[in-house]
Amino acid sequence: NMLSMGNTETIEFTAPDKSGEYDYICTYPGHYVLMHGVMHVVAEPVKWMADNKDVMEATGKSAVPAHDWKVGDLALSLAELNENRNLKRGEEVFKAASCAVCHLPNKNGGRIGPDLGGVADRFKQPEAMLVEMLEPSKVINEKFKAWQIEYESEDGLGTDSQVGIIADENDDYVRLVVNPLSDIDGMKIAKGKIKNRTAAPLSIMPTGLLNSYSKSDLLDLMAYLRSLPAPAETGSK
Repeated sequence: NMLSMGNTETIEFTAPDKSGEYDYICTYPGHYVLMHGVMHVVAEPVKWMADNKDVMEATGKSAVPAHDWKVGDLALSLAELNENRNLKRGEEVFKAASCAVCHLPNKNGGRIGPDLGGVADRFKQPEAMLVEMLEPSKVINEKFKAWQIEYESEDGLGTDSQVGIIADENDDYVRLVVNPLSDIDGMKIAKGKIKNRTAAPLSIMPTGLLNSYSKSDLLDLMAYLRSLPAPAETGSK
C-alpha cells in the first residue's frame, strides 16, 4: 500500500544467494527515474566496503542532490525568462532530466504525460508553470493520474494489486498501464474481479527531478518549453 507523506515502513526481503550486482528500481510509474540503485551481494560486507571505498563514495555523492529547489527559490528570477535565454541548453536539460521520456512536444500527446506544445498558452503566468515543474503532485491532471487497483488473483484464492494509469475502461474491463515505457498496451482487468480502486496521491512525475540542475538551467528549460508552439490542428476543413 501507498504511504502518506511523513510515514515510514520497513521492508524485509531475502537477498539473492549468488554474489553480484543487482539493479533495483521503484515500481511506482515514472519514479524509477530518481528512485533506483544497485544492490551489491557479497560474501564479506565489511571487507568489500574497505576494498571498494571509491564505489561507496560515488554512491554517497550521487544520493545527495545539488539543490532542493522550491518555487520561492526561483519565483523572483522569472523575469529573467525574457533575457535572451539559451533555448538549446533548455532542450538539453529537457532530454537529460528524462522529461522527454514522458513528454513528447507536439507529438499528439506524451507517452505518459501531457503534450507540452503550447504550454505557455495554458500557463500564462510562468510561476504557475514553475509549480507544475517543482511540485508535480500538488495538482494532478485527471487523465494522467495513477490508480492502485486491487483485484481477485488468477487462482481466485487471494488479492493482487497493481498501480498504473487507466488507459481505457468499459463495462467489461479496465486497461491499466503499469509500465508505459516497456508496455504501452498494459493489462486488462475484468471489472467483475476488481475489489477496490484508489487514486494514488503522487504524480507519476517524481518531485526532485530537477534538483541536479542550476537556476540558469531551470530558467533555460522553462524558456525552451514556453517557446514550443501549440500542436497543429488536425482534421478536414
